[in-house]
Amino acid sequence: MELDNCPFPDNLVYYPEDGVWVDVSNVEVAENGVVIGITSIIATLAGKLSSVKFKLPNEQVMRGRSVAVIESHKFVGAVRTPLTGTIIESNAALVDAPQLASTDPYGLGWIAKLKPTKFEAEQQFLQRIDSCAVEFSSLRKRLGVRCYKEFPDHEMYEIGTECAAVLIRLDELMTRIEVGKVVLVVSDDPTAQIEMIRWRDQSGQMLAENRKEDGIYHFIVKKVH
Repeated sequence: MELDNCPFPDNLVYYPEDGVWVDVSNVEVAENGVVIGITSIIATLAGKLSSVKFKLPNEQVMRGRSVAVIESHKFVGAVRTPLTGTIIESNAALVDAPQLASTDPYGLGWIAKLKPTKFEAEQQFLQRIDSCAVEFSSLRKRLGVRCYKEFPDHEMYEIGTECAAVLIRLDELMTRIEVGKVVLVVSDDPTAQIEMIRWRDQSGQMLAENRKEDGIYHFIVKKVH
């Protein structure tokens, strides 16, 4: 399911209060337990993560306590477990590549595995996405988060600037970044959509997303060559 362009896989359960997801498909398997991660809303709020600090394996954590702390240049926050249990494993891949929790929060960017000790009593706090969609939509609006098809590596908020000037700066940025990097461009110029499509055709770069919300244009550009 997608809520306001933010993805929420149907096979997971969620705890909206802390913006986390839980995979309970292996809850009965001692060596697997449950997997906990952050939702697309929290990943977008935090931005590209620079570090993830974990609790130690075999450490017991109570419901509502943190299993990790995530950090970016603009955000520091705890990833809290909605279940009491013992930490089985933390995602070692995030030590060297913390950005995986930003770009792939439901896959390679999972945070921790936990063996629940009070699952029968605490599973009531977990919800399927169709049961908590309203709560997540409210959370997204309250946090002022917008999700995009590609996670931006760079952001250009060009409110009050003519699109022609924006495109000059965008061209300069594209010469400095690596292939595969993604740029978010935000503009209020009424000609922005036409100019961005023309720029895409001339530059050969990818315009991965093009949308208008409340009079503001949002573009996701990906460098492909």
